Amino acid sequence: MKTLSKKALFIYNPQSGKKKRHSAFPFIVERLTQLGYQLMIHQLTDFQNIETPIKEACQKKWDAIFIAGGDGTVNSSLQTLATEQHRPVIAVIPLGTSNEFAKYIGMPSQMEEVFQVIRNGQTKAIDIGKFGDKYFANIASAGWLSDITYKTPSYLKAYIGEWAYVFCFLKTFFMSKQSHPISINLPSQELLSDLSLFLIMNGNGVGPLSA
Repeated sequence: MKTLSKKALFIYNPQSGKKKRHSAFPFIVERLTQLGYQLMIHQLTDFQNIETPIKEACQKKWDAIFIAGGDGTVNSSLQTLATEQHRPVIAVIPLGTSNEFAKYIGMPSQMEEVFQVIRNGQTKAIDIGKFGDKYFANIASAGWLSDITYKTPSYLKAYIGEWAYVFCFLKTFFMSKQSHPISINLPSQELLSDLSLFLIMNGNGVGPLSA
């Protein structure tokens, strides 16, 4: 029996993505345990109760934080992680709808391949941005159509996956008016104005949009 020599926080969002992917939850826990991790499992009921366990893992310098969920779960976790002086190694286990951030960092979609990455200790440094008082690692956006991912109902994503974003995108595109133009002041003193939508991205895709 493998000695559990490493301590890790396991953040699990049971509401993310398609429901059928969550049947892998016991398997995920088993495989991480086999890799030598003693897990403190924190199942999300909402994103408001995520701060305390993350702070504990960072301040006690645990070995890893596993985030099992989608882009929303990653983003919510980042709001606390970004403010901590010490951050354990972070591993994203893609259980969301689009998993754009997981794709950006090169995390496979197949579970066995995910554990291969974790077993090999493959890591990637990423940029963290800040927009106002919020941090982001995947995307920051504002303007017309930028809130599609937030408006898309969870129950719809649970049954039809990424097509839920496409449905809400088309509905908004044809049934709503374009918002008022927006302007951005940049550190270079350059002013960008009359924008209806802007995206600041690490990756190349978000919800129904891809670059």
